Amino acid sequence: MGISEDDKLFLIRLGARIRAVREEIGLKQVELANLLDIERGSMTRIEKGSMNLTSLMLRKICRALKIELEDLFKDMR
Repeated sequence: MGISEDDKLFLIRLGARIRAVREEIGLKQVELANLLDIERGSMTRIEKGSMNLTSLMLRKICRALKIELEDLFKDMR
């Protein structure tokens, strides 16, 4: 079973939100990747919305960005 178009759009919006918060706090993509202990290519895929994240990775991202999980999903509806 493949991923729906609605789910793909959600991942794209989530990735864009992660990128926006990262840029707001002045972190480079490679710096965030290092904080998360992942490859820069994985960080690129996350921000492009081509990676479905685990709940633990979302928690790590929020901690690295110094935001609450609910703030990450703010205005995502």
